[in-house]
Amino acid sequence: MSEQLAFFEPESQHLSATFDQHCLDCGRDTYAIGEYYMLHDRVWLTANPGDAGMLCVGCVESRLGRALSPADFADAPVNRVTWIMGQRLRARLGKAKP
Repeated sequence: MSEQLAFFEPESQHLSATFDQHCLDCGRDTYAIGEYYMLHDRVWLTANPGDAGMLCVGCVESRLGRALSPADFADAPVNRVTWIMGQRLRARLGKAKP
């Protein structure tokens, strides 16, 4: 293992041990299904007024009562890394797989 990886390993273990990536509503693992994303604050807080936790795309849409559109997503690096995105998230971002 390189020094750089060894440096980050304890931190990543700590984050995975303390950060629950499961959807608050359905319990699905948002990382495993490729639905780790960032919405604009106004959209997120409408869907999740408590601001804590994660929601899969389907559950956030259910809470909002509508489908997400590209305009709902923040201009954040996580929303540009398409190779880790699930098909549903990619579609909402308007980034269909070639």
